[in-house]
Amino acid sequence: MKIEHKTKKMIGVSVLFIMIFSSFIGATSSTNTNINNDFLKNNSSDKLEDYTHTVMVEACTASWCPPCATAASVMHDIFYSGDYDFYYVALVSDKNGYASGRCGELGASSIPDYVFDGGYTRHVGTGGIPYAYEYRIDQCGERDVKDIDLDLNIIWNDDASIDVDLDITNNEASSYNGHVHVFVTEIISRWNTNNGKPYHFAMIGNYAFNENVEVNSGDTSQLSTTWDGAQYGFSDLEEDNVFIIATIYDRDNSNNVDETTAESFVELWPENFELEINKGMSTISATLKNNGTLIENDIDWSIQVTGGILKLIDVYSEGTIESLPAGEETILNIDDSIFGLGKISIAVNVNVGTRTKQGFVFGPFILLES
Repeated sequence: MKIEHKTKKMIGVSVLFIMIFSSFIGATSSTNTNINNDFLKNNSSDKLEDYTHTVMVEACTASWCPPCATAASVMHDIFYSGDYDFYYVALVSDKNGYASGRCGELGASSIPDYVFDGGYTRHVGTGGIPYAYEYRIDQCGERDVKDIDLDLNIIWNDDASIDVDLDITNNEASSYNGHVHVFVTEIISRWNTNNGKPYHFAMIGNYAFNENVEVNSGDTSQLSTTWDGAQYGFSDLEEDNVFIIATIYDRDNSNNVDETTAESFVELWPENFELEINKGMSTISATLKNNGTLIENDIDWSIQVTGGILKLIDVYSEGTIESLPAGEETILNIDDSIFGLGKISIAVNVNVGTRTKQGFVFGPFILLES
């Protein structure tokens, strides 16, 4: 009889587990949410506290141009360093007519021509880079700009179309006259540079928005549209490769940029780093691999696991990797064990970015979403 009673108890617990786990699977199946890639700001140096806004860089380039390949590689590395608050778009003029048109508007006569904050400053050619780019980004970041807020929201549709909503708030004491560009880009472009490597953040198709706006003091202007990838020949567009950048130019001040923001459906992560979140009995770890060609030094990292019923699970560990040679990997481990019941959120932070994952804990057992 005791065995029968114990068996019934185990069956009851198993049924409870299945019910809870089933609800967990259902709750984590939706992916149509924006992801704010703020690691580029959060992990950046203290100097960014002096930035007045997020800088915008428009790169006039072409796939046949050898110097353009060098410029693209340098800008990619600066962006993922996290030391500068900016976004950039590659205007591949020989692949996209709309991008070519924008290069014409910017007055590009030679390439590569990198235009900062709508033309506040620019750098033509590759002489002096990366310093020439870094200096100009800092220079723009410290500019006096109008106090304008941008709130960008995007929703992915299964037919390769994207719902795009943009709120423009004028915090100035007087009316604001601006012009909005919203670029739809691919994180890893389908087009290669002259050296055979893909562009990053290359504009595809037409803008989601390309229009003048007038916003009264204290008011918010709201724009909504659906950008259709199939309309421009991009029905094969992949959700996890989309990055949308919104920027606003001051029509009363030489069309210089006042603010920039961006959204995507995935977290940005540098290609030279690979990170995998792993589970064990009562533990979470992460494998960090250096896929680049250089030694990476002084990599600060942290792992935080939170959640469970009544939010009783809160585990945090941190450390520093003194050196990670090219091609090698290391394991990041938490110090404390995990035990509980319910959904958990896992965040692994390293210098280059953040990776998150959802999971479920049942006693010492941990399940991770795929």
